Amino acid sequence: MKIFTTNAYSDGNYGKWMNEVMKASPCEWVMFHDHDIYLANRNWYKIVSDAIEANPDGGLFTCVTNRIGNAYQKVKIPDKRNNDIKYHMQMAEQIELREPKIIDLTNCPKKISGLMMVTSKTAWAKTLSGFREKGGYVGVDNCYHGAIKNAGYKIYLMNNLYVYHWYRGSTK
Repeated sequence: MKIFTTNAYSDGNYGKWMNEVMKASPCEWVMFHDHDIYLANRNWYKIVSDAIEANPDGGLFTCVTNRIGNAYQKVKIPDKRNNDIKYHMQMAEQIELREPKIIDLTNCPKKISGLMMVTSKTAWAKTLSGFREKGGYVGVDNCYHGAIKNAGYKIYLMNNLYVYHWYRGSTK
């Protein structure tokens, strides 16, 4: 399976840029990720591919992380203030082994945070509007979550895929 992977970029209209990426992608699956993340698990590509293959009803997949406002995606790690990548790679190895590996977030009361999102061109096309193109970048992930759900797809959390997120972290 091939997944087109791209860092989040925007000239002020994040949703428009994401829609352009979806149209141009040579792959069925596209992963968008923020500029301040690190894919701490060296097996991340296999974890994502396995999740997609095991859940054909999925239209949107995301990960767990150390820092985010969404409690469903936030994991507890011993040293919350640590910004050492090696430390986060060790956390990723430990987290990869836990169960359950996939959690259905389709009906969660809070929509996903889009620090890392994987979606298919097929699901994106069935949302009719794709990613919201108004209002800068705030809420684009939440609106897309709702659009995917309304199109009849499920939203999954890859509970075994840990991504380090600097997100308002200290530079000390």
